[in-house]
Amino acid sequence: MSLQSGKKDTTIYDGQGRVAAHIEWDHSHPRIQFGGHKMKTCEFMPRLKKTQGRSMTVAGRHYEWCDLSDETVALFHPGEYQDPSRMLAQISDFNGILVLTMYPRGFQEGLLETALIAAFLVGCGKQFGDMGSSSNFGMLMGIAAAGN
Repeated sequence: MSLQSGKKDTTIYDGQGRVAAHIEWDHSHPRIQFGGHKMKTCEFMPRLKKTQGRSMTVAGRHYEWCDLSDETVALFHPGEYQDPSRMLAQISDFNGILVLTMYPRGFQEGLLETALIAAFLVGCGKQFGDMGSSSNFGMLMGIAAAGN
């Protein structure tokens, strides 16, 4: 993946050079075009009320980013966050660098591109427009994004 970014927007390209996502920053609620849909970033990754994480829907399947520690959020199916063996992906802060780790189940479910875009959104330093209470997603804002 690669990206091209300016003050008003960012375009993320897949490995074949096609647009994977386009983000417009010049709104009070930034907007993302992804998977054939255009929505606010806070709709792409809406806040969870119970865990203070964020949810996502990909190809009709629901997922949740949940806090594991002060430095790590992980992607699970709803209700599976208490079982670390069910992790699909995680975003961790290692001394100011965001690292995305994908697990086999996450690859099997085709979540690599979506998880990379989520990691970029978390690490880019822009608010989703719905910040209210603290969570690790709030703590991770402003950290440089990096994937491996």
